[in-house]
Amino acid sequence: HTPMGSVVTRVAAINARKKYRTKVIYTAHGFHFFKGAPLINWIIYYPVEKVCARWTDCLITINEEDYRLAKRKLKAKKISLIHGVGVDSNKFNFEMLEEEKIALKKNLGLRKNDFIIIYPAELSKRKNQEMLLKAISLLKKDNYKNIKVLLPGIDSMNGKYAKTAKQLNVDNDVRFLGYRNDIPKLMKISDLAVSTSKQEGLPVNLIEAMMSDLPIIATDCRGNRDLVDKSNIVNVNNEKMLKEKIEEIYKKNSIAKKRRNLKMFEKNEVLKCMEEIYEEYI
Repeated sequence: HTPMGSVVTRVAAINARKKYRTKVIYTAHGFHFFKGAPLINWIIYYPVEKVCARWTDCLITINEEDYRLAKRKLKAKKISLIHGVGVDSNKFNFEMLEEEKIALKKNLGLRKNDFIIIYPAELSKRKNQEMLLKAISLLKKDNYKNIKVLLPGIDSMNGKYAKTAKQLNVDNDVRFLGYRNDIPKLMKISDLAVSTSKQEGLPVNLIEAMMSDLPIIATDCRGNRDLVDKSNIVNVNNEKMLKEKIEEIYKKNSIAKKRRNLKMFEKNEVLKCMEEIYEEYI
């Protein structure tokens, strides 16, 4: 399930596959080479995956771009597509009383009528929260004072984004929440979900936002494109475009909810698909 682990395992299993007909199944959670990836990624990772694919009985991908790429360029015996790692929809299938929402907002230093944007993700260069901070700065300059941002997630940047927020004068508009175990409730008090990621496999946070019936704005990267309508896709690192899209949704005040069939992303459905694939080789 990881690039390095998959290489080591497939090399180690070469003789076992010949002698004992051992089967090797690799689930790729997002190739490091993809449309728009740095050239160095294609130089290093693509040849390795191309060679190792010969020693792979089944290569499982979790997004359309990786699936099509694997079909074209990798010679695994079989290539399958499943829809992510699965999300438990029961966690999001509940009603939250208005009093509870107000209390949670108050606890986070938010007001009842604040427009709340949520981006639950590890604070990292790949997740690219800096783009969202810059968009909020542009909105604040245009006098949108009640737009607030929730950033729940472990900080892998050692406080860099908090410093950036202060430099952009949006530190009072952004809540760096650290690790949280109440994401479903945070979704319930939010008005909009955003992802500014540079690359994804199939992002759980966006599937959770869909299960919470939130409108979504996401960057134009692999994985995000599988889940979000083209009309709500923005270019990576184009904070002006993101600002305008947030502004558009904010002005509409209420978005007509577009119901999607989310069954394919359900945890039990994904596990069922995985079981069927594994059973082929037992």
